[in-house]
Amino acid sequence: MSTLYERSWCYIPGVSQDTWVIHEGLGGGSNALFAVFDGHGVEGEKCSRHVAGQLPSMLAHCAKYKAQRFSEAFQEQFVLCNQGLQSHKSINCSMSGSTGVVAFLQDEGQLLVAGVGDSRCMLGRVLPGGAVRAVALSTDHVPTNPGEAARVRLNGGRLEPYRIGGEEMGPCRVWLADADTPGLSMTRAFGDVVASTVGIIAQPEIMQVVLDAEDRYMVLCSDGIYEFMSNDDIVNLVHAQAEQGALAGQIAQHLVKTARAQWLAEEDGGIDDCTAIVCILHHRPMPLHHTSSGSADVTKTVGAISRRMSGTPEVMAAQEAIAIYADATARRGARGTIMGMPAGKSCCSAG
Repeated sequence: MSTLYERSWCYIPGVSQDTWVIHEGLGGGSNALFAVFDGHGVEGEKCSRHVAGQLPSMLAHCAKYKAQRFSEAFQEQFVLCNQGLQSHKSINCSMSGSTGVVAFLQDEGQLLVAGVGDSRCMLGRVLPGGAVRAVALSTDHVPTNPGEAARVRLNGGRLEPYRIGGEEMGPCRVWLADADTPGLSMTRAFGDVVASTVGIIAQPEIMQVVLDAEDRYMVLCSDGIYEFMSNDDIVNLVHAQAEQGALAGQIAQHLVKTARAQWLAEEDGGIDDCTAIVCILHHRPMPLHHTSSGSADVTKTVGAISRRMSGTPEVMAAQEAIAIYADATARRGARGTIMGMPAGKSCCSAG
């Protein structure tokens, strides 16, 4: 079964620590890599950008990747990328870091997802009767996860929420045993040197599946998207938009706008960074065509291109409706816009 896809991303600009990556033909292979990184802490943006800029190249050049031992390659390179970040001379990641969720789509519908932290990847599966359900392809690495909590405690960490006047506030967090720091709300991350002394790791959890005809959508997102939506809510929103004829970019816009509206309604004006990559999956041959168009207005569709992926005549990477929704176009300009990304190249941008 050949797998084709249309994909796009959307983010709310401003002071954001999210970064996304889409890289087609990594290492010259017939594949596509999608990733979302959500930074945190004072240097969070630098952390997420560093990982997004380094990890794809590190994967492509490692021996395990070249030998197609992909799971081993991801395990190895996540850790090495983290070591590089922690030793970086111009990034202070003592109490800053980043999540990371990476989806690696290969020929014949083979999909590998590697993740650390609480960014998510999910499939939208359309069942024969028409019902749509989410299939989680990532795990939230948070202190309420029993296995994660056990590792932190084994390494001397303390797990509890913030306390203000003796009252617990917010989610459970990771602390040093004898100090109220760093207060990290996740149990795996890139960076976070202080938290790594009490069991915070960058070893990814990996899930592998083979897509079938019922798997219609794939979504990667930072936690700002799902704060007030379940995975099922997200994929049903994606499906409803697709059934109305919306392209991937329009769906990504709608998803981010919906998440943003929920933040405004629930949090009295506070909004977390919201980044989403939406992929519409196809399981049938499509005719090869190549078109491109562009606009300086990043609130509209800014690019369209289709391409046959090398070595697999029936597999086409369709870069359609690549769109960036911007509330503050003047502050961010057209940063992140793609007019046609050559095979073997990557694109990353802050969200």
